[in-house]
Amino acid sequence: MEKDADFKNVPRVLVEAVKVLEAKFMNVIGLYRVSGNYAVVQDMRFHINSNNFEVLRTQKDAHTITGIIKLLFRELEEPMISLKHLDTHIDDSNFLALSQEYQIMQVQKLVGTLQPVHRDTLQFLMKHLNK
Repeated sequence: MEKDADFKNVPRVLVEAVKVLEAKFMNVIGLYRVSGNYAVVQDMRFHINSNNFEVLRTQKDAHTITGIIKLLFRELEEPMISLKHLDTHIDDSNFLALSQEYQIMQVQKLVGTLQPVHRDTLQFLMKHLNK
């Protein structure tokens, strides 16, 4: 998977898709809730796999772009945060009942143990979703 020059550990398709969303579609209702047209998403996927990212920039439907992002994460070979990571850092069955400070500390430890590509991608995605 090609990486972006500015965000060297983040898949380029994610960076390009987020740039388009943030430039043109942040006011769309249900941005990630509504599904994009499956056939159009698959067609865009074909172009993106051939390194044609222009299809993202010319797309007029925000839900198709979010469909590409969701597809990217759905098709990862391994999850960004594995069950092993969760079991190691958040193994308490009462985790949600613990103090917020403790929860934050454990999540920070977990994120610190992730592979750089997963950590940076997660950070990039969280910054986007927080906008």
